[in-house]
Amino acid sequence: KKTVMWGSLLFSLAVSAPASASIFKVGTGTGCTHSTIQGAVDAANANTGVDHIILTRSVSYTQQAIYIQQAQPLTITGGYATCAATAPAGERTIVNGSGGSANSVFNVEPGAADVLFDNLLIRGGDDSSSNYGGGIDFTGSGNLTLNNVTLTQNEAGYGGGLSARGTGPDATVLFFGETVVTSNVATQDGGGIHLRGSITLYALEPNTAIWLNRATGVVNSPPGTYHGYGGGMAVLGLAKAYVGSIGYGLGAFRDNTARVGGAVAALTDSDHNGHAYLFTTDPTKPQKISGNRATAVGGAFYADADAGIFGSGSSIELWDTVIENNSAPIGSIAYLASDDAPFPFPGTESGRLTMNLSGAARPTVSVPCNANVSCSVARNNRSEDAAGNPTNGALIHGTERALVLIDNYRFTANSARSVLDLTSAGFVDVSNTLIDNNTFTAAVLQFPEGDPNVDLNHLTITDNSIGGPGVIAHRGHVELNRSIIWQP
Repeated sequence: KKTVMWGSLLFSLAVSAPASASIFKVGTGTGCTHSTIQGAVDAANANTGVDHIILTRSVSYTQQAIYIQQAQPLTITGGYATCAATAPAGERTIVNGSGGSANSVFNVEPGAADVLFDNLLIRGGDDSSSNYGGGIDFTGSGNLTLNNVTLTQNEAGYGGGLSARGTGPDATVLFFGETVVTSNVATQDGGGIHLRGSITLYALEPNTAIWLNRATGVVNSPPGTYHGYGGGMAVLGLAKAYVGSIGYGLGAFRDNTARVGGAVAALTDSDHNGHAYLFTTDPTKPQKISGNRATAVGGAFYADADAGIFGSGSSIELWDTVIENNSAPIGSIAYLASDDAPFPFPGTESGRLTMNLSGAARPTVSVPCNANVSCSVARNNRSEDAAGNPTNGALIHGTERALVLIDNYRFTANSARSVLDLTSAGFVDVSNTLIDNNTFTAAVLQFPEGDPNVDLNHLTITDNSIGGPGVIAHRGHVELNRSIIWQP
């Protein structure tokens, strides 16, 4: 079984078949054992032991809807020119689902063991708006590993590129090599990736990326647009995502679009919270979340809560990140939503956002940026509608009971109502933070309603354009300590 050794960032991954594996070759010509992928998969399923399927470029794979149900480990490798070739060379093998029935390109079904996809381009999956995983639909308790795989131009209701549901506590999704999820569409949630159940995703290598995906939402009856959560990724319930890739130096999440949560949406599901952790693994190249957009709320991030889970909410945790050029009408950086149910009493839970949480344990493989590297900064984020018209939303918007913890960050060159707008009771701690050269239509920090608990420590607020009558607007308990406010 593949293992993840966090302390040394050492991943044990067999990207080639063990010597004892049974090998099946798909294509035409000398050495080929099967003419179709499904035929090879069925043969592997009937075989006892580890299996390896080689997909050559000697045939065209179209109208594909492959079902994988075997209980033993399986590797599917592309890039071989012919069945006689001894190693991959040249382009990745393309597996295309277009032209066939509405389905995922690969369905990895319950009971399947570890599955590794290697050196493939998977596109053209077109499952229906009520189904999961346009490119890959994975359900299981083992490991799904993608090495040098591109998921592109796929569509489904949930997880346009990839849907992964864990059915056991050890289920994982691992991204290696140059694995890219790009230009996929979810008509419901998770434009690029949709995670649910007990499963954890790790995307830590430098050239993995989640770009240009969309979660559009659907029009239901009564009329209105619903869903559309997580343009890049939606993380539900027990699921977790650890993303440390620098995305070719451009950012792991870039230019994704959603109705809610352009880059990532962390969502509650069946009384469990989703959690996403984004961090830097190269001290010279910070993690970037760039150019993502939401048409409703949460340009980069969205997190919500469920009234049935007392004292908690779904969360976004950021370490040493650069958040730039994201936009939304409200919450161009993040929108934190509360429950609205009467149990145990209204507004007891909300989404959570932490940025360099002081005193908390960092993800083991994360590293702080070097001192000369621009890091832990939010810049050029904008509150605007889909047409680019300015709106009156804050960079970070928290509804009732929102929890926002920020340490050692800089907010600069942003355009919004304010940095933070907390609409009702909640908890905010902002420390060691510089807020400069922004354009705000109201106060820099807004706490207008309820009774929020706000601690502001070691802040510098300077050279901002402020449209409101003051720098901090509050009604409730606010402590301001050892801070510099130097405004014209």
